[in-house]
Amino acid sequence: MAALYQAQGNTSQSLSFLQRGLEIEETNLAQNLAIGSEARKQAYIATLTGTTHATVSFHLQDAPNHPKAAHLALTTVLRRKGRILDAVTETQQLLRDNLSPELAPLLDEYTNAQTQLATRLYAGLGNQDPDIYRSEIDVLRQRVEQLEDDLSRRSAEFRVATKPVEIEVVQALIPTDAALVELVQYRPWFQGSESPRYAAYILHASGDPQWVDLGDAETIDNAAFAFLNATRVPNSEQRVQTTGRQLDELLMAPIRPLLGDATHLLLSPDGQS
Repeated sequence: MAALYQAQGNTSQSLSFLQRGLEIEETNLAQNLAIGSEARKQAYIATLTGTTHATVSFHLQDAPNHPKAAHLALTTVLRRKGRILDAVTETQQLLRDNLSPELAPLLDEYTNAQTQLATRLYAGLGNQDPDIYRSEIDVLRQRVEQLEDDLSRRSAEFRVATKPVEIEVVQALIPTDAALVELVQYRPWFQGSESPRYAAYILHASGDPQWVDLGDAETIDNAAFAFLNATRVPNSEQRVQTTGRQLDELLMAPIRPLLGDATHLLLSPDGQS
């Protein structure tokens, strides 16, 4: 529906459906990352690559001056970038270490209910009666939500660790003298034959996100490899300086005007950048 409305030139309706679709994917992603191996988690999140590209492309290519499109694109990048790493770093154990002892049994109960729900969803309907299957899923979802609400009310640590990433939460962690530079590689939407591109989103401790499309990804990648290779050759200071300046011109020069008074950069790379 988002693609249909965008093809008709109705940006507001397209953006509305795109946001609704991303919210559904966020719910499904959380459930699919609750269980299984790292390989399975990697495989599942790979199925969402298309909508990540679409959301960034929608903003940069189709609605570059639309604040809501920019907010949605950066939110999507922040929520999905590095998500597998978060899912396999024993988040529950980190939570348990920071929760009060009396909440540990409640966290165990929540984890078990979440695992049961994810396992049941992954197994699918099979030969079971559809009404019974839906009823079981509804009961498990309600149980997970109830336990999550209870833990959220009683633990600030749990509330922060389990809620979806929001731009405002990230901003609160950025020092006043710093800027977050979120580099992202994306493939333009509706233009399957066009090569991938790089963009950068810049976020300060306050204010709206800023952004710049950096151009063709292959050109920047080649410059990055040339600089890297030059640093590996002994006594090649001149070559390092030349390739470094070329990479800087492509990658950092377009970003600098958006950095304001920041004296520290928090760089989040993507692809070869």
